[in-house]
Amino acid sequence: MSTYNNNNMKTSNNNFEMAESLLQYTAAHGGCTFLFKFPSNPITGYVVGNGKLGGKFTQYPPSAYIAQMMQHFARLGYDGLGTWVDGGTLYIDPILHVSTESEAHLYATLWDEIAYYDCAKDESVTVQLA
Repeated sequence: MSTYNNNNMKTSNNNFEMAESLLQYTAAHGGCTFLFKFPSNPITGYVVGNGKLGGKFTQYPPSAYIAQMMQHFARLGYDGLGTWVDGGTLYIDPILHVSTESEAHLYATLWDEIAYYDCAKDESVTVQLA
């Protein structure tokens, strides 16, 4: 069972309101992990983003666009969206929230990701390339 910290994120059944909350939280904190079923940052388990399907923005996109991303990736079976800001660029990737480190490592390797996130330790884990 996963544990979550809502970090004062607004919860709603409305994707537009959740998208606004995600963008506001990202702007204030430099990123977040947003799960569709329980909008929050998980504090247990591991998160892996699929950057091949994500977006890269030099300006924050409209909330309506993020709401469409949420619907699209939820239909594809992803657990949420991960966001972070690096050098003025906003990255938004669909994510899976998994229970074990071996699962996280497997998905990161399959998706050619350089890291996954350990929620309990609140840190990234670099994937060793073969």
